[in-house]
Amino acid sequence: MTFRLGVLCSLLLLAPATLRAQYSRPMGPIQGSRVRVFAPALSDAPLVGRLVAFGGDSLVLASTSGRARARIPIGELRQVQVSEGRDRSAWALKGAVGGGVLGFLLGATALRGQGPEAGLARLVASTVGLIMGGPVGAGLGAYLAPEQWRTAYSASDAR
Repeated sequence: MTFRLGVLCSLLLLAPATLRAQYSRPMGPIQGSRVRVFAPALSDAPLVGRLVAFGGDSLVLASTSGRARARIPIGELRQVQVSEGRDRSAWALKGAVGGGVLGFLLGATALRGQGPEAGLARLVASTVGLIMGGPVGAGLGAYLAPEQWRTAYSASDAR
């Protein structure tokens, strides 16, 4: 049994590692992607929607509801960013740590008093605060995770 395990481990160590370059991203935005467009001549705020077409002399952007479309000349574009989604797991972890620490501190400071029972009560209260604050913070962190954007086109790079 240990011989088979040793052979299996050796084979796993000798197996080629998957290279990150094999998972390359497209250079520019692709049709159907959620994009954020910066065109100061048209709007002070960035325009967010689905990319319908990009090339030639214009970019066609569908609103998030899909009801309206806008044709934006390439010359008016300052930057186009592609959404890479939300990293909810990382933000859930940050929220769990923050919520746990906050719950622990609130539980530790909630009880006042002197004597041997006060120390035990504080310990129990801070533990309950940690146990309750962690999941609440994780849920809030996952819900409030910001959208990640990658620049796919920049007017300064195009010139």
